[in-house]
Amino acid sequence: MGLIPSALLIMGVMGILFGIGLAIASRYFHIESDSRVEQLIACLPGANCGACGHAGCEGYAQAVAAGSAAPDLCIPGGPKAALGLGRIMGIEVDVNKQPVRAVVHCQGGTGRCGQRFAYHGLADCRAANLVQGGPKRCEYGCLGLGTCAAACPFDAIVMGADLIPVIDWDKCTACGACVRACPRALIDLLPANVSHLLACSSQDKASVVRESCSVGCIACWICIKNAPEGAIVKKGNLAQLTYPQGCDYSRAAEKCPMHCFVKVEAAGIALMHSPQALSQ
Repeated sequence: MGLIPSALLIMGVMGILFGIGLAIASRYFHIESDSRVEQLIACLPGANCGACGHAGCEGYAQAVAAGSAAPDLCIPGGPKAALGLGRIMGIEVDVNKQPVRAVVHCQGGTGRCGQRFAYHGLADCRAANLVQGGPKRCEYGCLGLGTCAAACPFDAIVMGADLIPVIDWDKCTACGACVRACPRALIDLLPANVSHLLACSSQDKASVVRESCSVGCIACWICIKNAPEGAIVKKGNLAQLTYPQGCDYSRAAEKCPMHCFVKVEAAGIALMHSPQALSQ
């Protein structure tokens, strides 16, 4: 028998053996797929934002099907998605949780907070923050390059004229993408029914704050004296609101000498960054 026919015969036999081996392996190592996963995915918005703590909607659906994740973790999907997942899994879901929305703890935009130097690098807050701590005079303030807006999968953030993010609460789903994108941790998720927020994140001493920003917290603690007990606490050199049930921060906002408080509009749609609006 010639060399070539022998080689072909050997290859043919090996192919048959490999095929038999794969067939046996596929039978014994086959993992049954859960038919509910596709149904669960259909209940989700498909944003793949990661707010649920899983790698996209498919990963979350697989975790729910496996029983390792609760059906109410999809923030963008809200009650509708939670109820759909719960129905498929036969789980009762509480959809009466207080909704949350993203807010920005800074209002030191152009005209209120100066620059230490001119930045001409990549238009990204994370990149700018790596250059000598960022060009902003306040090392805690918003860098204004719109990284949070670019990260939002729902187009709920635009950069205002003062280069401070403005969040449209009609569009915001509190997925947390902007929270994770901000290199200075200026964005937070708060209950949608809050009346005010403290729009400052500076831990600098009063003398430094006064030199860098006209609306920065100077840790005078006047707000604490004009709020219900425990409603505002000290966090280093910064006041922190604790949001007890039904708390009214109007007097604290009115008395703040630096206009650090921002009043949330009654409609709960946008944030007013104008100090003149705080006494309304």
